Order: sequence, then C-alpha cells, then structure tokens
Amino acid sequence: MDNKKDPQIHEIGKPKALFLKDLTILFTLAGIAFIIGIVFNWTFFTYKKLPELLAVERLVSFRQGVEYGYQQAMQEQEEFDKIIIEYYASKIMEYNNNIDRATVYGEVEYLYQKTKETRIPIQFTIGIIIKESRGNPYARSNADALGLCQIRWIIWGEALKSAGIMVERRDCFDYRKSIDGMYLILNDCIKQAEKSGKFDWITVFEIYNKGYSGAKNNDFSCTHYARGVLSIL
Repeated sequence: MDNKKDPQIHEIGKPKALFLKDLTILFTLAGIAFIIGIVFNWTFFTYKKLPELLAVERLVSFRQGVEYGYQQAMQEQEEFDKIIIEYYASKIMEYNNNIDRATVYGEVEYLYQKTKETRIPIQFTIGIIIKESRGNPYARSNADALGLCQIRWIIWGEALKSAGIMVERRDCFDYRKSIDGMYLILNDCIKQAEKSGKFDWITVFEIYNKGYSGAKNNDFSCTHYARGVLSIL
C-alpha cells in the first residue's frame, strides 16, 4: 500500500485555512476602521467644541487667577492691618505707658474693625481716645464721664440703652461698649453738623465736646478741644 498522502485529501483542508485567514483579516480591518472612527469622531467633536473648550479653560484659569489674587490681597491686607494696629497702639502708649499692652492692642483692634464700617477716620477716633482717657478703659472724670471714651451716662444712658449698646452705667468701663457708644455719639454729631450746613471735623468734635445736652462749654473751649483731637496724630 502506498503511504503517500492522497492529494485530494490534502487539498480539502485549504478552503478552511483560507477562510480563517480571511476572517482574521476582516476582523483586523474592522478593528482598524473602528479605531479610525473613534479618532475621527473625537477629532470632529473636539474641533467643533474647541471654542467652548477654550472658553471653559480660560474661565478656569481666570477663576484660579482671581482666587490667587484674592489670597495674595488678603495676606497683604492682614500685614497692613497689623502695621496699622501696631502704629496706633504705640501712639496710645506714648501718652500712657502705664496701661496694659494687651488692653491697648484689644482697644485698637476693635476700633480698627469698627472704622471699616463707618466713614470716620481711625486717626480721629484714636485722637478722641487719647484726648479723653489716654487709652484707660477705667478712667473717670470729675464731670462723671466714664471709660475709654469718657461717656457721660447721665446724658447718653437712655440713648445707649435704646440702641442696645449698654444696659447699665458700669458698661461704660467695657472698652468695646465704650467704643460703640462713641460711634453712636459721633454719628449724631455728624448729623447735627450736616443739619447746620457746616460739616467739617472741627464742628463735629466741637459738638461732641459740648455734649448732647448742650453743655455750656464756650466756643473757644470746644474749638480748642477739636483742634487738639485733630493734632494728636
């Protein structure tokens, strides 16, 4: 018997091998086409949406810049605030070196925060504090003016209670409440000066010195007081 392979049997396996080879090529081409389609769609989408994407990128960059600028500004503001507080605290201690340092810094920090809420320059309110009590929150005058800002309870008590600033006479010795009371009085003095048609800081401080009750201080005395407040700083 001849052991050589039958040519006919050998030829039968060829179509199957060719089919598998063709199928592999087909799948390869399909995969390539799929990848090309994805790349094309992504490119087309990106191109079409490019202006929007650039706008979003610019917006994100802008926000980051704003946030960074804000942080920098806040740091600079904090440093500036410290310098201001240090300066005015040192000024008070020049006039009264017996006062506790922590108390002075507390007074100036609170006053500085209040200044940001009003139109009254801090150098003027510091001038009042130095003129009135030299920064001593427990000062008391012969006219019964009390506390840091030397508020006369007999004159301003009812107004301070109505405003919710103080409840009783001894509250005048709380420097925060005293400062709040000073602003209430100063705002009233500003209104009186504006009403008289003569608004300037000399007039405001003259009215402050006379008192709400119209104390009989002569004009020279009040003007001297007002100029003294303005010349301190």
